[in-house]
Amino acid sequence: MAIDAGDPVLLAVEDVAITLGGREIVAGADLALRQGECVGLVGRSGSGKSTLLRAIAGIHPLSRGRIRVDGRPRGPAGSFGDSASRVQIVFQDAYGSLHPRHTVDATLREPLRINRVPDRECRIRRALEAVGLSPTLRDRYPHQLSGGQRQRVAIARALMLRPPLLLLDEPTSALDAPVQTEILNLLADLRDELGLSYVLVSHNDAVAAFLCDRLVPFRAGRTGEAVSRDDFVARAVPKAGTAK
Repeated sequence: MAIDAGDPVLLAVEDVAITLGGREIVAGADLALRQGECVGLVGRSGSGKSTLLRAIAGIHPLSRGRIRVDGRPRGPAGSFGDSASRVQIVFQDAYGSLHPRHTVDATLREPLRINRVPDRECRIRRALEAVGLSPTLRDRYPHQLSGGQRQRVAIARALMLRPPLLLLDEPTSALDAPVQTEILNLLADLRDELGLSYVLVSHNDAVAAFLCDRLVPFRAGRTGEAVSRDDFVARAVPKAGTAK
């Protein structure tokens, strides 16, 4: 998907710091995401990437800075007011993020019920179709699904309120290689078909380069300078004659 510099900014993270349990996890983060764009936060485990993603989702409080979605600031309780449904998150562990006593149907129906959305049956059918799941799985529980199927359910749940922005927290790292590829291709297709924007957290450079337009290094709780995917790949490939 081609991103133009004139496209509106969907997400703005400005000088954000996050302290949890008396420890500063994120010391200074800045990020801008345009409509239809995918930006990856890349770095080692423990660098604070997932903490920042959860703060964008409204799960963690900020100790400094601000986060805006569609120009609206995140409130003190973590909400974006009327735009709360515009941001959804997909976690690394789909099994842990799905209620063990909820069927697929109940999982997808819950956000629609809470937000009093009409045409629930139609939305559920379309979401299942969009993520490549058979309607015959609607009455199954998480333990009756494969890892890939569970992650597809998690993605479908995130799509139920039709948000323009998905936050992807290591969405393929718990899956084996063939299923990782399937989920990455699904996310790429959904982005093109639905015009979605993504913020991806990953410690896997290949995954980030496959899905993202720009990559932002994250080290010791701080964001670095964003680079294009082409520049990121060029830097990652050793030049001829370079010692390994």
